Amino acid sequence: MATTTIVQAATPRNASTQCIVATDPINLTLTLAPSQQDRLTNLPSELLLQILSHLPIPTLLTLSRTNKTLHSLAPLSLNTLHLAAFPKKLHSVLAFLPSGPAPTDRHLALTTPRLFHNNVSPSIQHKATIRHQNSILSSALRTHGRFLTTLTFHAFDISAATATDVGTCCPRLRHLSIHCDNAHARHASVPRALVEGPASPHAGWNALAGIGRDAASSRVMGKLESLRLERVGITSFQLKGLVERNPGLKELCLRKVSGVDEEFVEWLGGEWAGRKKLKVLEVEECDELRIEEEKDAEWVKGLEGLEVLSFHRCANVDAELTTRLNEEEWKVQGFVPLLDLGSPVVEGLFLEVDPEYK
Repeated sequence: MATTTIVQAATPRNASTQCIVATDPINLTLTLAPSQQDRLTNLPSELLLQILSHLPIPTLLTLSRTNKTLHSLAPLSLNTLHLAAFPKKLHSVLAFLPSGPAPTDRHLALTTPRLFHNNVSPSIQHKATIRHQNSILSSALRTHGRFLTTLTFHAFDISAATATDVGTCCPRLRHLSIHCDNAHARHASVPRALVEGPASPHAGWNALAGIGRDAASSRVMGKLESLRLERVGITSFQLKGLVERNPGLKELCLRKVSGVDEEFVEWLGGEWAGRKKLKVLEVEECDELRIEEEKDAEWVKGLEGLEVLSFHRCANVDAELTTRLNEEEWKVQGFVPLLDLGSPVVEGLFLEVDPEYK
């Protein structure tokens, strides 16, 4: 037989509330009086979103599972995601250092599990790690991608499926950075070609470039303001399509991207609708780009609004020629000449880490 009991709740001295506990041999339920109910969800939505925007991402995701109100509001404050996933936590943390400001609560440095035993070949382990890295990002995008305005992803490579998810799940995206080159994540058992060689092109970029059957499903339509790609398998045609769809781009940073060739840069400075709005152009370690004569650099004149221009470590760019052209014609204040390929390390600059950090 069910019974109902009145018990006194712990409250401040000047307050008195009661909670009703209904018990029976099978079930136990607790009903709070109105004065004891969650006060957080009673706040105005604007104020609640401001509070949530300061929470670390793990806390925010946990809070979103507490009730329906927070489940609908918490993702709205998740507009920035910086994600790195590597076999070692240290490598994930270090991945953020060269690409932006110091890690904050909106940076997730994750560790991928060891999926096989030592008798499995390194290449198979490496491919499995890449699949796991991409599954983490795809899961996050399918759940919260519609609220993101800034996305940074660090991994060994980005798969076709994940590139498609970026194009179809993030309609509000304004800043996109994809880095598939981590100088710190090196392992003796993994062949250098797998982590340092050019990334293989794949059709996943079609969703972002608006090409083929994936064009209709892509919702990244002309809203990007900054785009950073590092060692990604995107072709010149796909890269042109991606940039063409975003005429509002102000920053375009491409490093170790084989799609940066003569055809792409001539289109960029000659036909692209957003060429006069572009303020930052960084083309680094792109060996397909050739500037050996003045005619090879005519396209730069079309980028009239440039404030920063870099050809750092481009093997087929004439440093003396580009420096002279900038002094005489381009007049770009933030011009970064081709640095000595044999001296990539700046003297006196070092990074000290704790070897015990896992």
